[in-house]
Amino acid sequence: MFTLPFKTRLLLHWLVLLAIIVAMAALLASLAREGSRAQLARAELAARSGCESLLGLAARHHQPTALEALADLALRDLPGVEGGYWDERLLVHVFPTLDGDRPPTDAPPAGLPHIAALAERARIGRTSLVEIDPGLRETRIAVACADATGPAAWTQTRVPTLVGSTFDRLALAMGALLVFTLLAGGGFLWSVTRWNRSIGDIEAALRREPDGRQPLPDASTGHPELDRIAHALNAYADRLAAARDEAAALGRTLADAQRLALLGRLSAGLAHEVRNPLATLRLRAENALAVAGDDATRLDRAHQALDAVLEQTGRVERLIGSLLALTQPFHPAPREVDPALWLEACAARHRAAFAAVKVTLVVTPPETAPIARFDPDLMGRACDNLLANARAHTPPGGTVGLRLDAGGGRLVLRVADSGPGVAPRVAAQLFEPFVTGRADGVGLGLALVREIAAAHGGHARLVPDTPGATFEIDWPI
Repeated sequence: MFTLPFKTRLLLHWLVLLAIIVAMAALLASLAREGSRAQLARAELAARSGCESLLGLAARHHQPTALEALADLALRDLPGVEGGYWDERLLVHVFPTLDGDRPPTDAPPAGLPHIAALAERARIGRTSLVEIDPGLRETRIAVACADATGPAAWTQTRVPTLVGSTFDRLALAMGALLVFTLLAGGGFLWSVTRWNRSIGDIEAALRREPDGRQPLPDASTGHPELDRIAHALNAYADRLAAARDEAAALGRTLADAQRLALLGRLSAGLAHEVRNPLATLRLRAENALAVAGDDATRLDRAHQALDAVLEQTGRVERLIGSLLALTQPFHPAPREVDPALWLEACAARHRAAFAAVKVTLVVTPPETAPIARFDPDLMGRACDNLLANARAHTPPGGTVGLRLDAGGGRLVLRVADSGPGVAPRVAAQLFEPFVTGRADGVGLGLALVREIAAAHGGHARLVPDTPGATFEIDWPI
């Protein structure tokens, strides 16, 4: 079955509507040219003539009591024209040609405020004035005139905007326009409804298959354009699925390669870091076995050797623990966290340690921070490493600042100490494993901080050009 493309159907509907609008515009223009100007001109001429007749009769007959009769006489042959006399107030109002049993001479005319203002201006200026007030359904024409003496005369008439055969033709044209518009609108609505239903089917199919594998049905929608889109999307879904599989495989390969490279660097560092404590352990053990002298001296030397053995053993344990944590991938378990309470908990774990070395810990919570989603345990571990690093590099009497800011959809944790700062020779590789500025340092704490920040989609960095050392972690809320 032959089906016109949707855009062609829309074009046909638009052409039909355009033809109707052009026909209506031509008809209205013809009606306007034929009736409006001529009717307004005749009405204005009648109003002027009536006003001049009123003024002439009043000038020839000076009796105030005869004004009503004079006005009725002047306007009797002017259909649709009402009028009267004005002298600082309405003296006379007559409408001889109004349908009814008797003229409403005792009722004020419609639009009296406008008539009063116009007649007063004419009386004061002793001139003739015309006021035309167009409206939606009719146009009001008012004329006021006055001579050197006596009251001002005024007349008023109304001209319907559409009358007689003109209105009949316009009603016929509007009726035809309405019929054609309804028919065109019905066809347009039917086409759009089918179009939207087909689009809805495609959208529903896409939502059912979020992985992008052949989400769209193969059946024809009845719209050539939508059929082409569906086939193109199906082909794109196949390519996307293949690209995702390839990207996942490449990601796994890259991760394995990066981890192997990291393990290579760690192995080299580990060999160096473990060899020194082991050499110390061997030396201390040999000294404890080979010491000469009385029993008290031997016992004292043995205790010293064992203390050194325990210290070095602890160092090796910390090294192995940090190494294991670094070589294993981090899998954050985000949950809703109050940033201010989390920061205070981090600080509370270190207050005693800071007090023991006579270093002041200053905590600055965020002024306003929304509830965030992150792994408080992992980020707490990163904060612990930064605080321990700052405490180790700050001399007694110094200060360490712990600050958390929120803004732009991110959290920024800042730890600043008043120590000597970071040596330029290690600043560039500070977050690499086994890079440290302390002789007794392991060099894995900042590497763990970097990995934890990256696991949360954030970054860890050393802030340059600050007194002491300032470290930042920023991650999305």
